[in-house]
Amino acid sequence: MKDPYETLGVDRSATDKEIKDAFKKLARKFHPDLHPDDKEAEGRFKDISAANDLLKDKEKRRRFDAGEIDASGAERPQERFYRDFADGPAYASHAAQD
Repeated sequence: MKDPYETLGVDRSATDKEIKDAFKKLARKFHPDLHPDDKEAEGRFKDISAANDLLKDKEKRRRFDAGEIDASGAERPQERFYRDFADGPAYASHAAQD
């Protein structure tokens, strides 16, 4: 899924009310009951619903904005830096040989 803010058409600084209003507007436009045989509208509605589910939950939204989870709500792998490897046991064994 792409960025949930883009999906709903709101800014990152949008309030809860703006997010809710954007979701309602788009949900009415793409709801599968209004487009029974339109697979594209159904897919768009699912994307809109997923974006709303992520952004309406304050904790999920905070974690998404911080880069801790992706747009689907899955954990992002934590980046490892050189210092993480340098402090490990492999480095200690090389230092002991010198």
